[in-house]
Amino acid sequence: MSFFKKGTAALGRLVAVGVLLAVFLAGMMSVMYFSLQGSEIKVPEITGKSFGESENELASLGLKIKKRADRVTNDPPNTIIEQLPKPGETVKTGQMILVVTSRPPASGETAPTVIKGSEDDTEKIEEMITDKPKKPKTNTNTNRKKADTTRDVNAAPSDTDTKSSSNSSADASNSNKVAHELADKSKGNTTAGKNRRRNLLTRSRKASRGRTAKATKTVGTATNVEKISAGFELAPSLLSADFSRLGEEIVSVEAAGVSLLHVDVMDGRFVPNITIGLPVVRSLRAITASRIDTHLMIVEPGRYAAEFAAAGADMVSVHVEADPHLQRTLTSIREAGAKAGVAINPATPLSALDEVLCYADFVLLMSVNPGFGGQRFIGPVLDKLRRLRQMIDERGLGVRIEIDGGIDEANIREVVLSGAEIIVAGSAVFGQKDRAAAVKGLIDKGTRWV
Repeated sequence: MSFFKKGTAALGRLVAVGVLLAVFLAGMMSVMYFSLQGSEIKVPEITGKSFGESENELASLGLKIKKRADRVTNDPPNTIIEQLPKPGETVKTGQMILVVTSRPPASGETAPTVIKGSEDDTEKIEEMITDKPKKPKTNTNTNRKKADTTRDVNAAPSDTDTKSSSNSSADASNSNKVAHELADKSKGNTTAGKNRRRNLLTRSRKASRGRTAKATKTVGTATNVEKISAGFELAPSLLSADFSRLGEEIVSVEAAGVSLLHVDVMDGRFVPNITIGLPVVRSLRAITASRIDTHLMIVEPGRYAAEFAAAGADMVSVHVEADPHLQRTLTSIREAGAKAGVAINPATPLSALDEVLCYADFVLLMSVNPGFGGQRFIGPVLDKLRRLRQMIDERGLGVRIEIDGGIDEANIREVVLSGAEIIVAGSAVFGQKDRAAAVKGLIDKGTRWV
């Protein structure tokens, strides 16, 4: 009987310990869950304050800040003139606050005459922060059908075109001087090295403004024909460039009118090759004002996507085949201040994009199997491109289409007419001796005289 009582008491103690342990574990799991969710914070008003002051204020709240653009104003330099999310909106700990800051006018430059706070001013600032293209006011499908039925004719270039070509040649010849400055920059973080990098970045920004000014349609008065660009953007792929002189390679294509650079990141696991990573992207950001388009061909891209955006990438794409949590990854890229893209391999059906298109800013359609440069274009991808264009248009989304792999002067026009808006070209640019001529050739072939 005594033995039975002792056993019952021991069992009771074990049950009590078990209950206490269960309660303790449940409490710990609750704490971990809510800590991972992050506390919610109301975004403070930082417009009108300096960038440094705002950085300290946001850091004390557990938020981050990133300068998305600068704008010529009469405010003191580096004053925040706009922010996103807006003041009073609720965000979670660790979220990035994107801002536009003021800068003084450069030599010969004047502050804009747009009234601060007006509709035009607000729209322009929002474009600076989000980089979202304006929505077309006309029906896209109707315009495309009209364009496809328009007859191509031969026509001589106008005087404006001739002038533009002369300017491009002058830019290309002057690029050697800039390239040598880049190649001769001091090693390490010396003052001379910093000054040279700063000068190169300034020239790159000026070249970008010049390219924007030249990107207007021209009219041939003699034959009354217009030169209409099909609306595509060329992005030379640095995978095919000479890595021993990468700075010079970038200068050579920028002088030809390029303002978007494609960077392929490979890990040797998702694709059978290893290329570059975060340090190179940071270095590129320091020497060029061109936008950087980073294509992640890696496993577990969600671990690194936002880091590439923080390193200076303006566009970051991840493969639908590599990420089971694609919506989360795309959201993290946007929160880090970059455009979010979904990359899809040639054999992957478009149905894989059904649930994520609305979270993406662009789709990177692969027209070769990723991993190596210099491959041949896979022909059936053209039909896939047309179906993707139709899929996006039917949903009324502002998602752009980028295509990568095997594109050259022989097929670029058909690719553009099928719906591509960003054309990645590697060997077709860096595989040629004259980079400027290669860029011009691709742009001319992808442009129609109508």
